[in-house]
Amino acid sequence: DYLRSLKIAYSHPLPSGCLAEMGSFQVNYTVATPWTNPPYVRVTRDVIIGDIDECTLDVEQYKTQCPALLPRCDVEAGAVCKNTKGSYTCECPKFTSGDGFQIINSIQEED
Repeated sequence: DYLRSLKIAYSHPLPSGCLAEMGSFQVNYTVATPWTNPPYVRVTRDVIIGDIDECTLDVEQYKTQCPALLPRCDVEAGAVCKNTKGSYTCECPKFTSGDGFQIINSIQEED
């Protein structure tokens, strides 16, 4: 009976939830193989997270899976979501004012 174990190590801690930030990291896989010399096998994989077009994501799929990726543009009021490298912006309709983002009700102003 062979004793095998798998250890996985990341080059930096992964964020909880989904991978919403652009960048890269490494994943190191080490499998103990005490019958060989050296007594392990190690594989390193490079993982690259490219730009995600938040404006075209399927809202139904991502609202429970990864809500941090969904844009907060007020499209019902006519705002338009524009993808940028690593993020997005919201633009108000012509001849209107504001920033195009949805109002967040959980933030209250202090008196």
